[in-house]
Amino acid sequence: MTGSSFQLEVFHRRSPFRFRIRHAHGERSSNEGLVIRLSSVVDCRHIFGLGEALPRSYVTGETVDGSLAQCQTLFNELAVPVMVAATSGGSCLDTVMDLLIDAWSTVSSTNQLAVWSAFDVALFDWLSKVLDLPAENLLLEMRSKIASRGTDDSQRAKDPLFFTDKTLARRATIPMIRPWLAAMLTFGYRSFGFKHFKVKVGDSRSVQRVGMVFRCMGPLANITLDANQGYSAASAHEFLNRIFHQHADLRQRLAAFEDPVGPADAESLAVFGRDAGVVIMADEVLSGEESCRAFARCPEVSIWNIRVGKCGGITGAMMAVNQACRAGARVALGALVGEDRMLGASAKLISKHISSLWVEESFSRLVLGRSVFRSDRLRSSASSLEVNAQRGLGFDLDERVMRAQMIGFQTFKAQLPESVALPL
Repeated sequence: MTGSSFQLEVFHRRSPFRFRIRHAHGERSSNEGLVIRLSSVVDCRHIFGLGEALPRSYVTGETVDGSLAQCQTLFNELAVPVMVAATSGGSCLDTVMDLLIDAWSTVSSTNQLAVWSAFDVALFDWLSKVLDLPAENLLLEMRSKIASRGTDDSQRAKDPLFFTDKTLARRATIPMIRPWLAAMLTFGYRSFGFKHFKVKVGDSRSVQRVGMVFRCMGPLANITLDANQGYSAASAHEFLNRIFHQHADLRQRLAAFEDPVGPADAESLAVFGRDAGVVIMADEVLSGEESCRAFARCPEVSIWNIRVGKCGGITGAMMAVNQACRAGARVALGALVGEDRMLGASAKLISKHISSLWVEESFSRLVLGRSVFRSDRLRSSASSLEVNAQRGLGFDLDERVMRAQMIGFQTFKAQLPESVALPL
């Protein structure tokens, strides 16, 4: 290695939606978030990695402004050591995986999971290229590293993280729209083969909306209710009583009630689940290391909705999956509404190598006007989110679209401490 340099570019963007989206926390017609590009020049080779973050105060407590202020520190203190290790020569993969897991533990304790998701995804994208390994191989290395931490061989052999479900079910989301529109959307999803529906609830039309979806979703389909913590315990019980009274068969087809009450934590969700006699799924209150431990102590919350964009990237999502499996919980691999292609590609990569109850589609092509990411797979005939044996996660930055959406830009050069200084 004759010389190395590392750089971070942070794009602050606002991406418009094709239509307004409503849930219990409000209504929005665009996403405000970050795209980061990590780049290196090593032995005259220029290599980059891309990631995206959608900080939301009601999910991880983070804001876009706060995340922007943290980017330089996260780059220098957590990302650069990974990049230095990967370019130092020799057998570095084990060290790189340890550094990524340690970085996730750090951001879990400091509540920086959403912004770190962008860094972690960008590092996977960059590492695949700089180490000349398919992204899938990196994920398998991470999976083995996580599963081996703190376990013996007998425990590891029983770990569900090692089993792959090849028949993953996709789950379609019905937003807070008028009941008749919900019916039309359900019929549309059915025509594409969807048999699992998540219905947003929490407004005055929720009972009618759920009824319409239930009547239209088909005899073999199931339904999940998602309140985004919009109900009190009393109002959530009243809502369930109303829909079960009107549709007696719905209880048998109700797969889960997701985040039914707020403000929520593991104990309050567990108590509601015991009282209501329904399966509970945790989403917005489940993100970092401490929350995973809390939910592991509450078996009544039997489904964990794990998302790359809220759990700390690919590493964080895999850590959460591992803890769910050890706790005996089932996993739904979720998506943030309006997330762009880098988070979608990361979730698709993970879904190929874990046991998952559902994989939730982000429907970014439907929701977003234009994506800032374009495929770099010139000869790929598969989906634009297909992650194959080529290097990286499969996308480049569309500079033209980014210029139209960008509302701010920062760039930082690495500050290398003496302990990791590279030879010039």
